[in-house]
Amino acid sequence: MKLTKQQIEYFVNKVGQPEASILLNKFFNSYRHYLNSSDVADLYDDNYAAKINSLETYLIINNKYKIHTYNKYSYEYLIPRLTIHSRILDVGCGSGDFALAIAAQGVKYVVGMDFSRKAIKEANAKLAKSGLNMCHFLCADVLNMDNQFIFDFVVLNDIIEHLSDAELKTLFKNISSVLVTGGEVIIHTPNGLAICNDTDTNFFQKAAKTYLRLFKRWRGFERTVEQIYYDQTHINIKSFRQLRKCLKEYGYQASVIYDEKSKLPFINQLSSNMLVIAKK
Repeated sequence: MKLTKQQIEYFVNKVGQPEASILLNKFFNSYRHYLNSSDVADLYDDNYAAKINSLETYLIINNKYKIHTYNKYSYEYLIPRLTIHSRILDVGCGSGDFALAIAAQGVKYVVGMDFSRKAIKEANAKLAKSGLNMCHFLCADVLNMDNQFIFDFVVLNDIIEHLSDAELKTLFKNISSVLVTGGEVIIHTPNGLAICNDTDTNFFQKAAKTYLRLFKRWRGFERTVEQIYYDQTHINIKSFRQLRKCLKEYGYQASVIYDEKSKLPFINQLSSNMLVIAKK
């Protein structure tokens, strides 16, 4: 189940902002957990790909490979931990910039995996010009991956929110089969405690929501029709508490680094996004 852009636009015009954004997010959250990734597959169109490719650039490696603002957290975590012996899997690698940027650090090998033939074609075109023969790209679904490689690090940059709980179970099981003992899964994902996501709650979030509702009238939470439309690809946004519990079932110990920093720890918990490190 999903709304069209026309339906969203009608609702936004009828209700007004920011109320429409808040109400539509509540509506989506009421049924997201019933969906699988295949239910929203047609939302991953050319316009969606263009939006991803147009994200603000944080860093350019070798004057070629872009690290965008959402990938910078996993990149900054990973770089000081790499050695010439490191083996890295980039799941959902897209057109390959992140994987190539990591390969350029002089590691043993990097494998980028994506289900999009178009993305892998673009990645291989970049690879052909790179001279980085330790990098490989595979057009494959991580839910059906084989174990021809083993890895010290597996990177999931904004992937898990697009998968159902059943699909996550398969994903983490498959990763376990290719991750060495002591290896790490590096997960960047939206935070369910963030007020803009609101898929989990605690005392501090409730207090912040009350303040925003009474004194700010939700100003700053407006989203465009296009943003709301593509938000529907996020079928499974978890808080750290929820994700840690999920990971523990598959034998991982998890820690978190929130994207947005504050001197007050309880404010950090409401960060829009987070980096979760799962150790095997």
